[in-house]
Amino acid sequence: MKRVLITCGRITFQAELFDTKTVELMMDAMPLNGDANFWGDEIYFPVSFTAELEEDAKEEVEIGTIAYWPPSKAFCMFFGPTPASTTEKPRGYSSVNLCGKIHGDLTDFRNITPGEKIKVELLNT
Repeated sequence: MKRVLITCGRITFQAELFDTKTVELMMDAMPLNGDANFWGDEIYFPVSFTAELEEDAKEEVEIGTIAYWPPSKAFCMFFGPTPASTTEKPRGYSSVNLCGKIHGDLTDFRNITPGEKIKVELLNT
């Protein structure tokens, strides 16, 4: 099982990554670094790799989903509804590749402010 540590200031999360083509590209590009951008209850930042839209890509995802949005080459973390949501579930602007699941108390995402530095790094398993 592939696991990552997501750090933003003093806030940290652990996440499990799925076994997908996008995750392979993501792991090759680790560590990922970016500035927090918000779209409702989604935090995203651009990354250096490019992945195609995968067959199982979805618009509506579960809370805690890590995803990749191909149009903007962005790493995304969903912790609640977005402006495109029609329910309490997060919904991407368009389909996203499912990459993993964040574990822990996701309410800490509300303590992150726009522009804060985020680092995603592989944990030894």
